[in-house]
Amino acid sequence: MNHTTTLSSTYITIGYILIFTAPAMLLFYKLFSKKYKIAAIFLAALVVAFQAFHTLEHFIQTVYWSKNMWSAPYMTPFAKSIASGLETIHRKHFDITPSPTLGMELLHFYGNLIFFIGILAIYLSPHFLARRNLIKYPLVFEGVHLLEHTTLLISVILGAAPWGASTLFSSLTGSQLSIHRIWWHLIMNFTAFLLTILSLTLKKLPALSTIIITVLTTNIIPIIVAYNYGAANSGYYSIDSLVSSKVFLSLIINPIFFTGFYLIYKNKISNINIKNS
Repeated sequence: MNHTTTLSSTYITIGYILIFTAPAMLLFYKLFSKKYKIAAIFLAALVVAFQAFHTLEHFIQTVYWSKNMWSAPYMTPFAKSIASGLETIHRKHFDITPSPTLGMELLHFYGNLIFFIGILAIYLSPHFLARRNLIKYPLVFEGVHLLEHTTLLISVILGAAPWGASTLFSSLTGSQLSIHRIWWHLIMNFTAFLLTILSLTLKKLPALSTIIITVLTTNIIPIIVAYNYGAANSGYYSIDSLVSSKVFLSLIINPIFFTGFYLIYKNKISNINIKNS
């Protein structure tokens, strides 16, 4: 038996499963979790577990970076094999020209699509009606995150440089691009995971001061780390680069800022309604 062929077929199969998971979740919601509480809880647990695994992958990648700061971004063999399977599927069915990052972008796109559809199913479920006001925040967050990965995927398919907040809109290259993406995605995926957990367990929202401080600090961390550790020959090494329009856009066009702004806005509207009532 050819072990390589068996491995390849296995991961191509997993790739097909990932592609069809999001519509399958919608069907499961329609047939079961909309009607039965146990099915709704089961689906919610799967969504949380899926994002926990995704966040762990990014944590492992960041730990590897801390010991190999100027190496190519690390992907576990499991993730890399699935990415290869997805790339093979799309090259076969859609005649997409391969690029070095196509498989990775496909993997992240489908992973975030699954997570978004899962949160949407939780949000729509009548069994989580009492938590709907809190679940809307991970829903908004992951919606913006999915848009980020959609633009990254489209730009790579078109043969352009990856375009999104995680790449400072294609203004970074070399090790600084890698470092920024590593830290950006770790923070974003951990935040998405944390928001989902909190939305299913909290009784009320955190204080606005906590939200504002979190939004400011988490947004700037990837840029600071990339600036401190990235290689100077990538072009991102002067103070002028730090105050560019693309840096500013990356700070406000991302899931954390959008969700933080939405949360603050909703709190403000709620306080106005309370005063007027």
